[in-house]
Amino acid sequence: MTAYARSDVVSVTVSRSHRGCGQVHTRPVVNGAPARLWALTCPQCEPYLLKDPLWSATTADVPSTPDEDLARDNAQKSTTRSREDLMALALAKIAGLPVAEFLGEITGQAEGRGTVKCAAGHENFPTAKFCAECGASMSAAPALARAEKPERVTRQPRQPRVIKAAASRDAGLEEELAEVPSI
Repeated sequence: MTAYARSDVVSVTVSRSHRGCGQVHTRPVVNGAPARLWALTCPQCEPYLLKDPLWSATTADVPSTPDEDLARDNAQKSTTRSREDLMALALAKIAGLPVAEFLGEITGQAEGRGTVKCAAGHENFPTAKFCAECGASMSAAPALARAEKPERVTRQPRQPRVIKAAASRDAGLEEELAEVPSI
């Protein structure tokens, strides 16, 4: 059986009184840097080390360091915040609201600092490399467009569309379908 150490453990010695071999075991060095994963294979020391909270019997159960826990928590918070911002932006676009206001709030910009527009005129984050709407490269976009107070866009109610039947269908069916509004 093999014991795997937490990433901040550099060496370990299990004394003979604890039924270990009594020798110093050190983390291997690969290309001048400590190995990321340390698999210790010492039949005498392993039973004692597997009871220690800094060691595990499998690579999946290797405990993380406090720094690794903090980095994982920060990354998770950042991902959650980005997902919430993206959802707010999508809902603003669906509602027909001016996107510049939401971009300013999301990126922490003061109002009136502007957004970047792609060649087709879509508003994007100032740091965007590609347009979120059409996918065009932002390097071809004009410089930062100063957004003045954006106008409130009022959505127009949907107008019913008439379904057009294929030319191969009979005239009676076409008349019935012409009267049915689409959803």
